[in-house]
Amino acid sequence: DQSTSKVGYATSTDGITWTRYKGNPIIDRDSQDQDISVLKVSETSYYMYVEVDDSHIDLFTSSDGISWTAYETNPVKTTAASPVVWKEGPNWYMLYEDMTPPVYDINLATSTDGKHWTDSPSNPVLSEPQDTVPDSIVKDGATYHLYYHRNLGGGWPAFYANSTDLTSWSNRT
Repeated sequence: DQSTSKVGYATSTDGITWTRYKGNPIIDRDSQDQDISVLKVSETSYYMYVEVDDSHIDLFTSSDGISWTAYETNPVKTTAASPVVWKEGPNWYMLYEDMTPPVYDINLATSTDGKHWTDSPSNPVLSEPQDTVPDSIVKDGATYHLYYHRNLGGGWPAFYANSTDLTSWSNRT
């Protein structure tokens, strides 16, 4: 049982070889902090969303990407884990693992400031017979490409789906 985990920082010039920051960990709490999503909001503003104890998502802000401050009204999402957050123009989006039993699905939330989130009335936006967790998303033209993994009992293999509206997913493989 993993009761605590920390968030570290590393840099790379080629995406293959990484150098750990000597001041790690950059988030050091008595909780299980994992499955992070980081956004560079401006030249001097970063947001980091962190899954905490498989139960909620906290927000941290930074001006340099190394020193982080917890948002004063954390958590920003309850009964949620595995945040995948991005911004398009003034709109913020979060796909997350809904931690409401018996099966954990992928839900969608939106925001205008990255701090206050509203769940989609279409939730869950991706539901499978087993626990389903978002990993990353890429937008190409008008199509979103979602990579996720599922609990198949003997492992957590990767899957793919695409969408043009974030609520209806097809080509699930």
